[in-house]
Amino acid sequence: MTDPRKNDAVLVTGATGTLGPYLCAELLRQTRATVYCLVRGTDQVRAQTRLRARLRKAAAPDLDSPRLRVVRGDLTERRLGITPAEYDALAETTSAVYHCGASTNLAAGYDDIAPLNIGGTREVLGFARHRRTKTVHHVSSLGVFAEAHSAGHPEVDEQDIPSAPMAGSIDYSGTKITSELEVRQAATDLPVTIYRPGLILGDSRTGATDPGELFTRILRAAITVGLAPTTAAQAPVAPVDYVARALVALSQLPATGRTYHLIEPTPLIISDLFAHARNYGHRLDLCDTTSWRRALDDNQAHSAAATIISFWKSVHYLLDTPADYQAPHVHSRATRRALASLNIPCPTSDQAFFTRVFDHLTATRVLPAL
Repeated sequence: MTDPRKNDAVLVTGATGTLGPYLCAELLRQTRATVYCLVRGTDQVRAQTRLRARLRKAAAPDLDSPRLRVVRGDLTERRLGITPAEYDALAETTSAVYHCGASTNLAAGYDDIAPLNIGGTREVLGFARHRRTKTVHHVSSLGVFAEAHSAGHPEVDEQDIPSAPMAGSIDYSGTKITSELEVRQAATDLPVTIYRPGLILGDSRTGATDPGELFTRILRAAITVGLAPTTAAQAPVAPVDYVARALVALSQLPATGRTYHLIEPTPLIISDLFAHARNYGHRLDLCDTTSWRRALDDNQAHSAAATIISFWKSVHYLLDTPADYQAPHVHSRATRRALASLNIPCPTSDQAFFTRVFDHLTATRVLPAL
């Protein structure tokens, strides 16, 4: 296996998403590899501008580094949407692919997101086989276990392999299961490692938070209607900077074929999320989930409420409200052992963390000022 700490090159997909910019920043920090980023854009200048804007938010160490390069392309197109000559040259240059490009649009149907989430993964696997064998670091999701409890798996860990019934009726989870299984099948001739984050929170250092992330959207909706649903649900989470730092560090271990759960040791209690908002100063009265949904319906003129309604099915699962639904308990013991050996502790998402998050969301006008 090629060591990215040496002067090599890697390809990153999803570099302008939530995790991707932090992943690029950590590759620049932790390795000496040249980092090629596959970015969509109408031309090279726009693609570069788009990437730099995202990296700036992730506090990348050197935006002008000659090791950071943009490849204008598209995961949904054949040969990554680049010319045959560029494709061959890139395939000969790179030793690994960090594949986190995916649609996380929870309102979209399976057929709408499959071309990117499944087709894009197939393109990455084809690229990894072309010219020289490349290691594939595939970012999956703990969403693959959305209905694991109902499918007979009340607890899951890194060794569990998802199956179609575990996705339930959530289309995003279904596409992530299919793509993960195809990566596993590719392990017969490619070195692969799989990483499963849970819900990705803001930057533990600065509070910088993607406004498109699920927990941010739920907070916006709750604050918009002044109500928070009562729930005993919990969710596996971790700050985005920790997920990226841990992933890049684990990717430099010599062994492949492993799966890692990039989450905090203790899940986030969803009701605590609303408590943090109240402690920050937002007024949130408690109500049952049915009343909360009714309040959202009554406030559909507000985009925050309308957005939650558009992917209510996923929110319903997160809040643990279906009568016959219970989320599985997710373990990460093997991952924590590996990270302990690398001296990478996980920060705690406590009130101080959420204060930084609320400061950022307020400053960027994602949440209203008090």
